[in-house]
Amino acid sequence: MKTLNANLGAFALTGLCFVPPVLWLTTPLLSIPWVEIPTVSSLAIYPWAIGRLRIPRGIAIRGAIACGLVVGVLSVITGHWNGLTDERWSFALEQRMLVQGTNPYSTIHCAVNPSSGTSACGYLWDLPLTIILVVPGLDYGWQMLCCWLVLAFLLRERLAGLVMAQPFVALLAANGYPDLLPLLMLTLAYVGVEGKKIGWAEYLALGLKQFADVIVVARYLLKRDWRKVAVSLLVLLVFIGPFLAWNSGAFVCHAVVFEALPSCPRSPDTIHPLYVPNTNYLLWPAWGLSLWWAETMALLRRMRHALARVPHVS
Repeated sequence: MKTLNANLGAFALTGLCFVPPVLWLTTPLLSIPWVEIPTVSSLAIYPWAIGRLRIPRGIAIRGAIACGLVVGVLSVITGHWNGLTDERWSFALEQRMLVQGTNPYSTIHCAVNPSSGTSACGYLWDLPLTIILVVPGLDYGWQMLCCWLVLAFLLRERLAGLVMAQPFVALLAANGYPDLLPLLMLTLAYVGVEGKKIGWAEYLALGLKQFADVIVVARYLLKRDWRKVAVSLLVLLVFIGPFLAWNSGAFVCHAVVFEALPSCPRSPDTIHPLYVPNTNYLLWPAWGLSLWWAETMALLRRMRHALARVPHVS
């Protein structure tokens, strides 16, 4: 009976924590600027509540993954709550362009959503390995959902890892957001499989997403490991070098400054990411908390104590 109650509690909490994203997806809340921040921040409620109610972590992680799988699979199959990004269809198109010798960074192209018939036009903004590693013929929503499932499994021993195991993250994966792949690579490198870290996965992450480059290089800078900094930059250059040689201006415009320069051609169907936060970008700090929760909390406590010692001006 005690195990049954714990299972029911974990499933109930998972459902409750899915309420904010559901409201975001089904009401006019989606049109409110910056609403993505409190929506994604609500993911932290689940591990906090699990800890407070003393529900076993294993039961909680199984409940979260089970709910996430149901939501993700139904979203891919039915198209419900899907279409938050065009990348589910655009990456396969960009891979075909690359194979045919067309530069996806310099050539505007339109990806069509087969479910709705709508199209989105633009340029490739992600790093080249993202489209190179696309599995041809397999819906990208399934590919990212598999990445989410492995990521949730790798983080199963961490209470804070429950942040990434929740249904809303699975739903973002089912939409085809590519961030799940570099996050998985970094998790393989920093957490590993059964405690065995996979170093080469970190190098793959460097060619997938710009956020991964910042994390990897900043991590080694903080450690003052100059050799690893140099190696990381060299690996990045190996991935992006051919595209810089192909058309450096186009690559810089779309994959480095994200069309922020006046001279850069703009993608007609995209919103400038520096001004309106894309929901998938907020997965990165959520993932960071999953890995470095204790360190983050310790830093916040030190900051709070430092502020408490500051004399008040009357």
